[in-house]
Amino acid sequence: STNGTFVNGVRVDRRELQAGDQLSIGEATLLLFTHSDGIEAGYQRGRFQSAVRDRATHALRREVFLERLREELSFARRRAAHLVVLAWEVDDLATLEARLGRPACERWLASMAKAVKAVLRDEDVLGALGPGRLVVACPKLDLGAGRLLATRVRAAVAGTPFEGAAGAATASVGLTAHDASNGKADTADTMLDAAARGLDAARADG
Repeated sequence: STNGTFVNGVRVDRRELQAGDQLSIGEATLLLFTHSDGIEAGYQRGRFQSAVRDRATHALRREVFLERLREELSFARRRAAHLVVLAWEVDDLATLEARLGRPACERWLASMAKAVKAVLRDEDVLGALGPGRLVVACPKLDLGAGRLLATRVRAAVAGTPFEGAAGAATASVGLTAHDASNGKADTADTMLDAAARGLDAARADG
């Protein structure tokens, strides 16, 4: 790897791997080396998934999502392509959790994330920013298409039914767009911050 190979956070040229070693190649690829029976392998896969994905929604955790966003932004710059980052949050999640109970609320969040994934494209990257607060990076999508996607996301949230309860949830959405052709010096962090600020503004505006 031209960006370096690391074992358990230490850069190496040669290293004999042991079970449980974490092998990082460059900035975005993380491998977990295992040498074990089927039961142990399943346990290790579970550990890896919990480190990479949010437990409730199975979306990428913030740090992992940011790495993917950096990759997509680099691609957008090289190809002078569009890129949209869209963040949304379930409105008044605390009240919803009190109404349904935590286990049922977590199951609803998982169903909601699944419903949102159904309106996304295969190349879109879904991440979790916090309880009920998610984000998606959409390569080759411009601002107008991003606004249409925001409408579909809000509809998916509202269309996710509760267990044995009436009503529908709502979501506030914020988005930002990168257009490499206009020379904007976006970074993954500034794009994520811009989308989050848009989300906070939408929530404040009701």
